[in-house]
Amino acid sequence: MKQKEEILKLYSPLSLLQKLQSGFPRGVLFCGFYAMNKGEQESEVLYKQLVENEIDLSAFAQRYKKLRTNYHRRALLHLAAKTSLSDA
Repeated sequence: MKQKEEILKLYSPLSLLQKLQSGFPRGVLFCGFYAMNKGEQESEVLYKQLVENEIDLSAFAQRYKKLRTNYHRRALLHLAAKTSLSDA
C-alpha cells in the first residue's frame, strides 16, 4: 500500500509539472505560453492565405481546425499548469 502511495505521489500532476518546470530555463508556463502564441500566429498566416486566395476553402478548413484544436489544447494545459502551481 505504501509503495502505491509513493508511486501516485511521484506521478501526480503537480510532481510532473515541477519536473517539467525545472527542465526548462524559464519554466513550463513560459513554454506553454510560447506554444500558444506560435499556434495563434500559424492560424493568422493560414487565414491570410485564404483571404489572398493562396489556399482553397476545403484545405483551409481542415488545417485551421487542426491548428485551433492544438491551440486550445495548449491553452488548457497552460491554464492547468498555472492553476496547479499556484495551489502548491
